[in-house]
Amino acid sequence: MDEYDITVIGAGSAGLVAATIANRLGAKTALIEKNKIGGECLHTGCIPSKTFLHSTNLFQYIKNSIDFGLPRCQIGKPDMGKIMEHVKSVIDSIYKHESKEVIEEIGIDVYVGQGQFISNNKLLINNKEIFSKYFIICTGSSPKLPPIEGLENIPYLTNENFWSMKKLPKRTIIMGAGPIGIELGQALSRIGSEVYIVMRSNKILKKEDQEISDEMKKILLNENINFLNNTSITKFTKKESQVIVEYQQNGDNKHIEVDSIVIAIGRKPNISELKLDRIGVEFNKNGIIVDDELKTTTENIYACGDVIGKYLFTHAASRYAEIAVNNILNKEKIKIDKIVMPWVTFTDPEIAHVGLTEQEAKTKYGDIKVLSANATLDRFKTENKIKGFIKIILDNRENIVGGHILSAHAGEYVQNLTLAIQNSISVYQFAETIFPYPTFSEIIKMAFARYVFQKQVKPLE
Repeated sequence: MDEYDITVIGAGSAGLVAATIANRLGAKTALIEKNKIGGECLHTGCIPSKTFLHSTNLFQYIKNSIDFGLPRCQIGKPDMGKIMEHVKSVIDSIYKHESKEVIEEIGIDVYVGQGQFISNNKLLINNKEIFSKYFIICTGSSPKLPPIEGLENIPYLTNENFWSMKKLPKRTIIMGAGPIGIELGQALSRIGSEVYIVMRSNKILKKEDQEISDEMKKILLNENINFLNNTSITKFTKKESQVIVEYQQNGDNKHIEVDSIVIAIGRKPNISELKLDRIGVEFNKNGIIVDDELKTTTENIYACGDVIGKYLFTHAASRYAEIAVNNILNKEKIKIDKIVMPWVTFTDPEIAHVGLTEQEAKTKYGDIKVLSANATLDRFKTENKIKGFIKIILDNRENIVGGHILSAHAGEYVQNLTLAIQNSISVYQFAETIFPYPTFSEIIKMAFARYVFQKQVKPLE
């Protein structure tokens, strides 16, 4: 029987980081993966989606070339097959550095197959038992499917099979107004599909600040995206090459015929095949239950990434993986409750979020202050990207507790606010910091400088 110090189950973002760090720190390490190394992020999530969005955004810019002093371009219809070939080429260029052979070359034993726990120290993989002092579960998540009549009879898409599309649908319904639904909806609309986004309420991107969400919805409406507010789908029926979608909206029964259904209503943890009940690891519908040190209810079993259901982001998975390995190998523990977690929705313009929303801050602190600036600084004007704004939330003692940006390249400079919250950098320190001109990040300086100036200015006597 092979024996290891740490065995990592799942070779996605969290698993790769956990196994690599454990190996570097001298632990004898095994890595288990039932599909492809790289996980959801590389093969069906972050990488393909951002590649696809870039292609569709380029098409949008080419269509609007006259806005930049260039000749109006005569362009044809996008070829979805060729776009997806490009997406696959990007995935392959990354995967060649994360293959089984590459991982084994650095000293990690890789097992390809579905692992099942026999005991808290033994795992069965490909009819072989392995022993490990510690396990880290990083099995990720999968698309959640709705219990709607007829779903099993139609060729629906999720983020897992979306990238196999060869033909652009004329009319698309997207179920879900979260990041995946909104990103794909805008992208499909820009290359010519008529897009309908189904949502149970009126708000898109429910975790975002209300003002950010409202403004992004206006932008999408101006791009001719249709929102079916307060709507629930009741039935799917296949009709030749189309699907009839029956739904209820504000109490009325309606229907629409579409070419494609995209389901993006949320995620579920990948835990059903692990046999966690055998080893006392507790879980709920959101995922495996862990404490602030990422330890499960079984002493030597840790978990991180999407499978714990806290933050379903690659950067969260990577950081939590570092923490899990640290807490296994080192006496000085790191707790996840101190982490400040930013995230980005890659619409155009982008949405970046860190800390508390305005409403959350009001609930927690009562008296707060909101700093803001519009995306009309010189750098935004040079690229004709003046849609959007920044909001910075201060508590009642002028501590920075939240930052929300809707603008071009928002994801590239939200880190300033993440550092500010995590390290208690003051409003005044920011206001006195020099930002290069002309840059997009100057909008942060503008918001802080205006606030400080208004406080310090005195009326002339």
